[in-house]
This record gives sequence, structure tokens and C-alpha cells, in this order.
Amino acid sequence: MQCKVHFDLDAGGNLCHGELEFDKGIVKAVCGSNTLFDGSVEGFEELVLRTYVGCAVLEAVPYGEGSDMSGCVSICRCSMACVEEIGEFIKVVNHYIKTGEQSDISTDGFRVCPTCGRHYARGMSTCLFCAKKTYLFGKLFLMSKQYIPSLMFAGFFVMLSSTAGALIPVLNQKLIDSYLYNDTVSKSDAVHGIIVIALLMGLTQVLSNVFSIISNRRANIVGGDISNNLRKLVYDKMQRLSVSSMSNKTSGDLMKRIIQDSETVKNFITEQGIYFVEKIVMFIVILVILIKTSPFLTFIVLAPVPFVVFAISKFWSVIKVRYERQWRSDSRASSILHDIVKEGVFPFRFPFA
Repeated sequence: MQCKVHFDLDAGGNLCHGELEFDKGIVKAVCGSNTLFDGSVEGFEELVLRTYVGCAVLEAVPYGEGSDMSGCVSICRCSMACVEEIGEFIKVVNHYIKTGEQSDISTDGFRVCPTCGRHYARGMSTCLFCAKKTYLFGKLFLMSKQYIPSLMFAGFFVMLSSTAGALIPVLNQKLIDSYLYNDTVSKSDAVHGIIVIALLMGLTQVLSNVFSIISNRRANIVGGDISNNLRKLVYDKMQRLSVSSMSNKTSGDLMKRIIQDSETVKNFITEQGIYFVEKIVMFIVILVILIKTSPFLTFIVLAPVPFVVFAISKFWSVIKVRYERQWRSDSRASSILHDIVKEGVFPFRFPFA
């Protein structure tokens, strides 16, 4: 009965795809073509995993080892992503050392993606890094296709609002160049022109706000329907789960799926999607105005764009790791909070309870 798990750091602390095996009293740690450890557990009292800052070391403790633990034998190293998986491996080996019986290890919660070698998120059977984005967006489209007419209606008014907002600087330019700083225009014509342009600017601003209000109201209505249907879908899916699957999840995890995750998907469809449409329309309208005004000025404005895109991509490659950590920590905190509220461990009752 062979027991096998993964580790991800070599002896020098570099990332690797390593395998840790235990079979018939033999522990073997292989990283690529290099064998880091290959030996029997006979003569060892136990295996221990010592955690440090961002990494951990699996060591074998010989019998009679003193408190300084200087005689421990290093087997392999790993990042914190593999700690739980190797912890289950240690239980199997230590049980064999004490009883001579080898048990099996259940790694369903610590499965590794065969493509990238990363561990699946707990409770998931799909790698978030290797999942095809076209497949995910296809499912999102099928799920929200009944709302496409309403979203297009909201997007249309966003386009009108953005276009009206972009016209205000054009009217302002007309006001300044044609009347305020133009000595060839008579005083009466200048006053008449200023009044007309001021009225047009006010009307344009009013129309921009009205269009924005209509778009936001429609988006909120659609967002409420999407959120409600998403929660129904998630709840129905949970009702079809087996008893064993339900027992592996806390009530906080289930509540978070229904409330927080569905809200995130709804915001992506209604808020960020419409925001994306608005910025695209604004970019096209402003680009047309710039080209019509001065092609050379347009070139000067757009010249830094490649450098900005490159800088943002480099910044995002660094910040996305920290953002993912924050997102996971917030998800765990939300799950724990739902558990606390559900169990009712607060020493007081809310006035509205």
C-alpha cells in the first residue's frame, strides 16, 4: 500500500515538483531527477515537520535524540501550501513506526493539478489557474443570457450618458475660442453665443445625469434578479450534494457560497461589466475628438500608453499574489463569521433578533 504526496521546494529552497513516497517502511523523496532522501524509517522515533517563515522542513528524529534536535535527518522542504498534505503523510508514517501497520492516506482535500502542479483549493476539483477562461465565460453567458436585453438597455443609456459627458468639454472649447477670447465677434453676438452654449452645457449635463440614473436603476433591478437566481442555483446544488460532501463543509462555508460568492458574480455582471462598456465608449468618443482636433496631439497623448500597459502588467504580476492571499483570508474570515453567527455564541442578543 503505497502512500504518495507532493512537495514543492528542493534542498536549495527553489520551486520544484517533488514526490514524497512511503511504502513498506521506506521513505523516498524525489525532486525531478534528484533523490533527496531514500531510506528506511527503522531507527527513527518519528517524523516531524518544522515550520518556518514561508516554508517548512520534514525531518526524521532518531531514537535518543536530545532536546537540541541537532541529529535530525532532513528529508525534504516545502512551502506552506503543502503543509497540510505532508502533515497527513506524517500521520501515516508515525503510525507505521509505532504499530508496524501501514494505513492509507486520504488526499481528496489536497489534490494536485496534473497540469501546473498547484494544489486545488479546498473543496474544489478544478484548478483555478488552468481552467479555460472561455469555458468559464461561456457558462457565465449561458447563465445570464436571459438578462442580456436588460443589460444592453442599461449599457445603451451608459453610452448616451458617456457621450453627453464627453460633449461638455467640446462646448467649453467652443465657448472659449469663439466668444470669450475672440475679438472679431461683436459684444451682442458674444453674449448671445455665451447664453446659448451655457444652456446647451446645462442641458447636456442634465441629460448625462438622467441617462446615468436610468442606467443605474435598470442595472440594480437586473442585479437583484441575477443575485436571487444565483442563490437559488447554489442552494439547489447544495440540496443535491451527498451526505459525505455536506459533512466535509462547515455551515459557514455553505452560507458564504450562497451569499458572498453569488454577490461577487452579480457585481461582475452588472457593475464591472457596465463600467467596462462606459470606459470603452468614453475612449472611442475622446479618441475621435482628439483625432479631429489634432492628429499630432493624439499621437502625443497615446505615446505613453505602451509603457503604461507594460508597467501595469508588471505591477499586477506582483500585486495579484497579495490580492489572492487577501481574498482567501477574507473568505476564511467570512466563513468563520457565518459559523459564529449560526451557532449563536455571542453573549448577547441583538435588539431585532
